[in-house]
This record gives sequence, structure tokens and C-alpha cells, in this order.
Amino acid sequence: LPPLGMKVHSTLPILYACVNDKKGQEYRSGLLRINLITNYIDTIFIDNIGQHLFNDLDYDIHGNAYITDSEAGAIYYYDVNKNEIAHTFSSPELVYPNGIVWLKAAQVLIVATA
Repeated sequence: LPPLGMKVHSTLPILYACVNDKKGQEYRSGLLRINLITNYIDTIFIDNIGQHLFNDLDYDIHGNAYITDSEAGAIYYYDVNKNEIAHTFSSPELVYPNGIVWLKAAQVLIVATA
């Protein structure tokens, strides 16, 4: 599947993109990172296989990313220091989260849903 949400970090030379790999009825979702200076590419996937669809992302000033999982109704967090993606939040009220924005001045994460 093609990458979905993509953003270039405002202070780091890194392009982030949500990637998904469909196998049968299940998706494997992850984060693609491209260093725009060295062209180094790496992808980190979440461990749990199931109904996932990483759809959009935003990042904080340290390079950590907040990622929407539209199929699972969840938010994931990429920790740049640990190079890990972890489930952060889910709720029955979080229906098909898509757009996401981190407002650094207010320290608030805004998520758009279906």
C-alpha cells in the first residue's frame, strides 16, 4: 500500500510517512523515516498484527511522532530515543481517527475523527 500521512520535520532533516502492509485481512502498520541529507531510510513496524491503518502523523520538537491508527481507533507514539512505537490511547469514542496535530505552544494533541 502507498504511504499515507507524510510530514517533513520543521527543524530536523527527516521525512516521516505512515506505511501499511496488507496481508490477507490484516494490516501491519509502521513509520517510514527518510533522512533528507543522507538519504538513509528506515521503517519501524508495530509488533501487533491485526486491523491497523496508520493514517496521519505529527511530531514534537524532539522528533517523536504521534500517529493515528484509523482501523484500531487508536493513537500511537513513536519515541525517537528508544526507536519504538507504542500504543498510547484508544477509546470507543475515537471513531476512525485521521487528522492529527500537535500544538506545541499549548501542549495539546488534536485529533480529527470520522
